[in-house]
Amino acid sequence: MTVTRSLSWIATGAMFAALAACERPSTNDSGADVLDATAPMDSGVDTGADATVEDTSANDATMDSATADTGTDAASDSANDTRSDVVFPDVATPDGSFRMRLMAANLTAGNNQTYDVPPGDTAPGPGIRIMQGVDPDIVMLQEMRIGADDTAALQGLAESILGPTAYFCREMVDSRGDIPNGIVSRFPIRACGEWQDSRVSNRDYAYAQIDIPGPVDLWAISVHLHTNATSRPIEGMELVDNIRTRIPATDYVVVGGDLNTDTITEPIFATLEMVLNVTPLPTDQFGNPGTNTNRLVTLADGGLDPMRNQPYDHVMPSRSLYAHIVPVVMSNGTTTYTLPHGMVIDTRVFDATTIGMIAPARMSDSAALNMQHMGVIRDFVIPVR
Repeated sequence: MTVTRSLSWIATGAMFAALAACERPSTNDSGADVLDATAPMDSGVDTGADATVEDTSANDATMDSATADTGTDAASDSANDTRSDVVFPDVATPDGSFRMRLMAANLTAGNNQTYDVPPGDTAPGPGIRIMQGVDPDIVMLQEMRIGADDTAALQGLAESILGPTAYFCREMVDSRGDIPNGIVSRFPIRACGEWQDSRVSNRDYAYAQIDIPGPVDLWAISVHLHTNATSRPIEGMELVDNIRTRIPATDYVVVGGDLNTDTITEPIFATLEMVLNVTPLPTDQFGNPGTNTNRLVTLADGGLDPMRNQPYDHVMPSRSLYAHIVPVVMSNGTTTYTLPHGMVIDTRVFDATTIGMIAPARMSDSAALNMQHMGVIRDFVIPVR
């Protein structure tokens, strides 16, 4: 049995309120929906240098919301398109397409797996600075908690990343120890909800149906899979089943987040490839696809070993979306990085002359106290007519 919980968007003047409708079975199925018997509560924390402690902040009131649409709405749609697609002149190109940057971000730091400012740092904190620096349009966030963890705090987080017209969607939080997934977007969110992850009890798969410019919607799915490798093929099949049965085949899909995968040869990837494009993987500007924090090992001569890595985090588009992928290009006028498959963002491999490419991020941000992982971005040019 798959459990789906959805958040319905209700217009109330200049704001949208999210009313949560919950559907839960009274008992577990006898099949794959039962929690992993070996580790029913997955803290989502890596072993070794990536470890942090579990969040002990106050519980969420479970009411998530988004800001009103301040974009310019299209006057009318074509006869064969009944959707009220928005038009964003600032992202459109002369040929009627627009560039869209998608990001996966498990970038909490500090002691509590939240986006609060870590001890000794300054606002807005390292994870938010990294996201601001790469200027994404849609971010699939893991461990999406901050401050009072209420509607105002979550809206503030979205706006600190994307600006005052940001929208957000987050799965409901059921207990203090939850580390929820969520999505923030520059574009209006039509629907927000979650699908059950049967292998962990402190998070689910969060999804948002997003009204990007043009006639085709984008479904962004934010995930944070189990640290136990035997669970991940089951989670992969759950995602595939939900995508196939719940999302129109004509819409774009992207799954992004922390898969906790040690290698690209894990069986889950063959499963996900049924509906998504996983490879070629994004890399940093020096060819390293790893996204774990201890991906860089200091050598005896003081240099960094670029090949110690694990591909934990991913941005995986559907076939129709992958058809529009373009290189990520970053330049400061002197140095240009062109990454054909997307980019892993590790501030430690920038230097004083290149870190300005992702300002306000600092060279030290990826080495912040208990920083979880590296961010991943991929760029697309989407036709709007």
